[in-house]
Amino acid sequence: MRALLALAAMLGGITGAQAQPPAAGSPDPYAITDPIFEAFYLDEHVPGLIFGIVADGKLVHVRAFGVQDLESRRPVTADTL
Repeated sequence: MRALLALAAMLGGITGAQAQPPAAGSPDPYAITDPIFEAFYLDEHVPGLIFGIVADGKLVHVRAFGVQDLESRRPVTADTL
């Protein structure tokens, strides 16, 4: 939970001018959030987690970890409800 609060504080300082989608072919600058959410997913024993980052009204980064439910073991995706 502390990691999520730290992420929120870190991202809270990003202005619209700073939160531009990456240029084509450049590394994803939002990927820095992946290990934070992955650690939360593992530490809190959450079956599945999906998160996305929206900048300037557009989804610029999405990542999924885990499964939809423990019985079926279907992986979560960006389309999972």
